[in-house]
Amino acid sequence: MLSSLFSEALRALVTVMFTPGGEFDEGWPPCPEGTGTSYFPILLQEEDNESLMQAFLSEALYIMDAHSVVICGADIKCSDGGLDARVTAVPFDPCHHAGGADVKGISFSGMQIMKEGTSYVLEILFDV
Repeated sequence: MLSSLFSEALRALVTVMFTPGGEFDEGWPPCPEGTGTSYFPILLQEEDNESLMQAFLSEALYIMDAHSVVICGADIKCSDGGLDARVTAVPFDPCHHAGGADVKGISFSGMQIMKEGTSYVLEILFDV
């Protein structure tokens, strides 16, 4: 499902930014309970999936930077070149979210979304 690809791409971005060494595991980075959870809507419409991915991850990057939060979950729905997402975030806490790379942007150059059978594969570069 395309929405799963967007969720995994967002999780990869957050992992690179807030996990020491960018170690990718099965879950999201730590989101301690009771720490002022916030929710942010992201509504986008683009001409193709690559443009939609770049816009989505750029918006998530902006949210984390502008609000000093770490995204720790997302509910994403994709359809007809559009995306409707609600991301869950907690305030940045250096005790839980330090050691990752400082991502400056999402590169559109070389980005590819390919369908392989019933799955999607994404090639993407994060500008650090």
